[in-house]
Amino acid sequence: MINIYNAQRKVKINREFKDRLSRLLEQVLEEEDPDRSIQELNIIFVNNRRIRDINREFLGSDRPTDVISFNLGDVGEVYISAHVASKKAHEYGWSTEFELVRYAIHGTLHILGYDHEREEDAEVMEAKEEKYLEKW
Repeated sequence: MINIYNAQRKVKINREFKDRLSRLLEQVLEEEDPDRSIQELNIIFVNNRRIRDINREFLGSDRPTDVISFNLGDVGEVYISAHVASKKAHEYGWSTEFELVRYAIHGTLHILGYDHEREEDAEVMEAKEEKYLEKW
């Protein structure tokens, strides 16, 4: 089950976007987690203040960030700053929607055990992100 929550006001997120993102993330889970260790995935769009609070409390960094993921056993939670996505999308020259999708895929891959600390791991994770972004 995939749940998408919009807990911020800056970026409008409509039903069509939520449905399309749910289908894409379902595909990510089917392909990357065939045993379905993640039974529920929550994608939560938040503002900078909320993601900064989460970042400070759980990761010890007192600043906003783009995405934070938590693997809670059979539940995954991905917190995404819609404000950071909007800003970065403008810098990169693409839509905020695309950047939100990119962060959702990135966070979901983290929940499934992918990381980018080492260069070779980063290459694998980036390739997977691109694979799913192409499906968007």
